[in-house]
This record gives sequence, C-alpha cells and structure tokens, in this order.
Amino acid sequence: MLVLAFETSVDPCGMALADEKGILSAVRFRHHMDLSSTWAPTVKRMLQEAGVHPTDLAGLATSLGPGSFTGLRIGVVAAKTMAQALNCRLIGISTLELLALPFRSVPGLSVLSLVPCRRGEAYAAVYHCTGNSLIETAPGRVMKIEHAAELFLSLPEPKVVAGKAAPKDSETPSLLRAEPWHTASSAEVLALEARRRMLLGENVEPVSLLPIYIKRSQAEERLAGGD
Repeated sequence: MLVLAFETSVDPCGMALADEKGILSAVRFRHHMDLSSTWAPTVKRMLQEAGVHPTDLAGLATSLGPGSFTGLRIGVVAAKTMAQALNCRLIGISTLELLALPFRSVPGLSVLSLVPCRRGEAYAAVYHCTGNSLIETAPGRVMKIEHAAELFLSLPEPKVVAGKAAPKDSETPSLLRAEPWHTASSAEVLALEARRRMLLGENVEPVSLLPIYIKRSQAEERLAGGD
C-alpha cells in the first residue's frame, strides 16, 4: 500500500510517500506565504522523482492541525480532492498527536506537544505513552508559553517536550530547561502512521474530514471585535 501524506500545519511544511519498506520519498520546504501556488507543483515533482503515478496511490493522509490556518485549508482540501478523484483511502491526524507519536514505545513517558500560535502562545496537549499507543491526558488548547512551562514542570518523570514552539532565550527559562526538546518531521511520521491505520481498515469519508483550528483566525477575531 502506497500512501502520500501532507503536513501543512507548520512551516517548514512537507510531504512524504510511504510503502511496505518505509519512507520512499520525502520533501520539506518553507512556503514563504505562497503555499497555494507552490503546493501542487511540489506534489507533482515529488511523485515524478519517485517514479510514482497518482493512480499508484492507495491512500492520502493529512495533518489536521492546529497550526497555520491557510496551510491547513490547503492541505486538507488537497488530500480530500485527491482521495475522491483517485478513490483512495483517507486519514487525518492531529498535529499535536503526530509530534508525540515517535515516543509511544516508551512506557510511562509524558509528552508535552507544542505547536506555535501567536502573541507568545502555543497550541498544547499532553500524552501518556503506554508502550504501543498514546493516551491524551490533556486535550489540545491554546496557552501562553509561560503556562506551558508550568504545565511541563507539573508532569511526572520521565517527560519530554515535542514541538516547534521553543521560546526565545529571553523568555520562560523554565521551559528552556525542559530537556530534551524533540522536533520530529511530521510528514514522515504521518505517512507511516496513516499507512499502519489504513492496513487496519481505518478510513474517513472526505466530507467528514475537517481541520482542527482550536483558535479563531486573525480575520475572524477582527470580525468579532477581538472578543
């Protein structure tokens, strides 16, 4: 089973192809606020370089967020459109869960997943690793970086921070001391995990696949008067 995965919730974004041997091909790139015009050509080029025709694909996967509002819309729509056109399986996975997935084989480990938001905030969720799966112990939400530091310090050992929302040196030293930081390449993780789930029969109807935003976009906040 050949699966194509899209990770557009963060920058750099990426895509990956996975088959029974593992990762066949992967691309990571910065979109420079122009993802709508660069995404389709990048998909086409990666498939061509891997010697894959779109009809060879058996499944499509996409990160669901939270993260970049524009990136999520592009990635989710692209995955849904291709899945419908090619009659493929389709799966979406939370970006916060993707960051924690590489650690699930470590029994008892607590993982704080962080994705950048704005204004000194991050999307955060906590997962407990059982040795073969993840249990979400604190659902995804928006919080100040300093509050994320407090949350991390309250977690039992062993623990790890996974994500891309590392604060600047001048901010929240308690979170800077939260070692180790780990930033997995989510496109590859997504491709492998989606393929595993598809082999177990998991599939989502395109109409049911929706992004996870958690926080309103800046445009929506302006329309709402910043409430």
